[in-house]
Amino acid sequence: MEAHEPQLSIIIVNWNSATFLRNCLDSVYRVIQQVQFEVIVVDNGSYDGSAEMVRREFPKVIFIQSDSNLGFAGANNLACSRATADVLLFLNPDTLILDSPVPSVMSLFKSIPIIGAVGCRVLNPDGTPQRHYLQALPTLLNQLLDFDLLKRRFPRCRLWGCRAMYEDSDVPIDVEAISASCLFVKRAAFLEVGCFSEIYFMYGEDLDLSFKLTKAGYRVTYLGIGVVIHYWGACSDKQAMSYFAAVLERQSVHKFFRERYGRVHALAFRAVTAIAALVRLVPAICLADLENVGSRKERFSAVRGKWSLILSWALGIKRSVGHDD
Repeated sequence: MEAHEPQLSIIIVNWNSATFLRNCLDSVYRVIQQVQFEVIVVDNGSYDGSAEMVRREFPKVIFIQSDSNLGFAGANNLACSRATADVLLFLNPDTLILDSPVPSVMSLFKSIPIIGAVGCRVLNPDGTPQRHYLQALPTLLNQLLDFDLLKRRFPRCRLWGCRAMYEDSDVPIDVEAISASCLFVKRAAFLEVGCFSEIYFMYGEDLDLSFKLTKAGYRVTYLGIGVVIHYWGACSDKQAMSYFAAVLERQSVHKFFRERYGRVHALAFRAVTAIAALVRLVPAICLADLENVGSRKERFSAVRGKWSLILSWALGIKRSVGHDD
């Protein structure tokens, strides 16, 4: 690649994900063509050997070693301060780019200046659309009805905000919020709205960014092109994902309600979360007692453990996990 000013800054935040990071970087350099780009990796205090691997195998990468875990928002903001391109791509280390969306996204930014952020086709490892990649901004109703069963049965429902993923179209479709697992953002717009809000340590920062961009008059759009595989949750321990992260996600939504709509909405969200937890807990407890052994009993016990923790947080019995509100 000739030495020119980069048109795209690819930002990756790593935390104990060296193997995934290697595969991600390999896909970036193999698949992205026709666009000058730079890659910035921030290691969030994990010291997992990524620094040595990157310097050895990907010497062009700008590697930043943080002494401590700055959180997802903080680390991305740090990387942005080193970025030089007009367009940023926030990319999780547990992603693989199989078909590059970059040329089409860059053309879209140029042709429609009011667009501030763009998402592309992100899939699960089995090739199915990753529903949580596109989201509706949180409301009390969609949080109350946030059941996987309902999402699977009615994937195009406006409550979930992911209908665009099921539209067979390469025309940009405005959406409410896009996950930062693979998110293109115009750098000027990102700086204008104050970057990622660092009150969110992990989860919620992408919802908040989409909200801020829309409020500032920018369009947040989905373009159904490219293929990016996201091994969602692969960077985290599975048990921690179902317990610690489940509560952390709700803490982040609670912050969103409090910051954007006030304390009354935040309190109402806690009440809604308690109701949702009880709806899941009662049958899980009953069914677990009916099962003596086997995987079904373990599954019901896991559901009971997860939602008991969420209920405790919603009622204020357990104030928080990780970083406090």
